[in-house]
Amino acid sequence: MPACPNGPHTHSVAETCALIGCESEDWLIDRVRNGTFPARRIVRQLRFSDDDIAQIIETCAVQSGRVPTLPTPTARRRRQKSD
Repeated sequence: MPACPNGPHTHSVAETCALIGCESEDWLIDRVRNGTFPARRIVRQLRFSDDDIAQIIETCAVQSGRVPTLPTPTARRRRQKSD
């Protein structure tokens, strides 16, 4: 994002949701409250810097090549038979 010529620019919750592709402002606010995502309060409003948004994107990024493995139906049946 380009730097603001008048100083640092912060984004509102709605703007941040649009930038990261988040559908729910509540989801974003909950993660700020539990400490998962960085943010700051400026004049009683939750605001996000460009660095905050970059960190949120990095936190949510899925590493390529690392696909989570889920148990298949046959694996579940094998485990039940052996128990």
